[in-house]
Amino acid sequence: MLRRQSNIEQVLVAKDVAATSSRSAMYASQLAEGEAAVFTPGGKVATTTTVNNSNTIYIGYTSTNGELIMSDAIDVTTIKNYKGVLSVAAAEQVDYVGYNGTSGDIVATDSNAYYINLWFKGDTINAFMDQMIKYGIYHSDSTATSNEIAAGLAINLSNNLKTEKEHRVRVERVTSGTQLALGTGVDTITLTKGSKYFTCTDIDDATTNAALAEGDALVIGTASTSPVYIITDIDTTTNIGTFDQEFQGESTAILDTAAKRIAAAGLDAAYWGLKLTGVAKSWKLGWEPYSKVSWTIELDGFSTTPTTNSVAANLGRGVYESVAEAEWFAQGNEGGMSRYRTRAYAPAYEARKDTEASHFYSALSFTYQDNYQTDLGPVNNSPKSMLIYLNVGTTAAAGISATSFDDATTGLVTVLDDAVVAAGTGTAQVGNL
Repeated sequence: MLRRQSNIEQVLVAKDVAATSSRSAMYASQLAEGEAAVFTPGGKVATTTTVNNSNTIYIGYTSTNGELIMSDAIDVTTIKNYKGVLSVAAAEQVDYVGYNGTSGDIVATDSNAYYINLWFKGDTINAFMDQMIKYGIYHSDSTATSNEIAAGLAINLSNNLKTEKEHRVRVERVTSGTQLALGTGVDTITLTKGSKYFTCTDIDDATTNAALAEGDALVIGTASTSPVYIITDIDTTTNIGTFDQEFQGESTAILDTAAKRIAAAGLDAAYWGLKLTGVAKSWKLGWEPYSKVSWTIELDGFSTTPTTNSVAANLGRGVYESVAEAEWFAQGNEGGMSRYRTRAYAPAYEARKDTEASHFYSALSFTYQDNYQTDLGPVNNSPKSMLIYLNVGTTAAAGISATSFDDATTGLVTVLDDAVVAAGTGTAQVGNL
């Protein structure tokens, strides 16, 4: 017995490929891989002229695996909620405690206990109920400085965080101290994630500018919000330096012009702050869902020390990971076992994947009615939704202007816009994409 499913969503992922020459009235099989278009009931590419010859249209393309992906028959007179949006880049959370690159400081109190708690927000109900808290503690001495407190808290909190299986937050310091250029012969600085050691081509070079010295702070960057690490040792024979804290960033090599130094003599008089940056979570399609680290800060013993939420965690819109998940999940509505494609009892099934890594997608969505006759007589009004992702390349919010999607005669969005506007069921969205 043939059964039908209601209230389903179909996801199409279209490539931005050049429109096939004279594709008007061609069949889908004649188009390039990933070249999406609107089709007439006869199966040919619709144009802004032919699309209004019938209320019924199809949307489709040839997948990367050679499969013809075609929507159900869509009655444009039933379309609702026709809407297009640009892609938005994702962002990791960034918070400051004390100095934030512009103002603020950690209030220094002699012989005082400082406590900082990070309350992590879970992605699921279970994660929320098992909410994790990580803390940092530092007890200041009798001549407290914000420099001393920032260092103690950064080291303690980062050490506590690294006991977890998943690295969640980079804990670094920022300061208002005067940034100075490095010796031009320092050349390349090599930094290793999780290590206190760094190397330079010539660590004590003093050409043009003063040499790095023990007690100085090395600024990884040139901005007021760039993280700083205090140098505790320099070996001029091996050109290896030692930080007071393990390097929190990803392993990298930078030129001397991409870093600065702050002289040791000016560190205690400067303003100091903690910089907390979310670390990208691991993601594996079908196994580990796409999400971002998010937390709230609780302080105790900090007096009037300010906190700044500089960047909120943001999943973005039309980013590769979320589009890949939508494409993968929706294939279950096509009958494929996409939700179980990697399970041992379904080893032969491999989900379709037209999403391209590191690319962004504008999104066009709408709902429509798929009405069909039931065995008992009455017509079943089955609402369905369509989500079309349009590849706009490696830049967020790039839009579909001057692509095959907005081709004046056969562009997917151009033709859809014409059909919807003519049917009176929506407004043109090409300008929103």
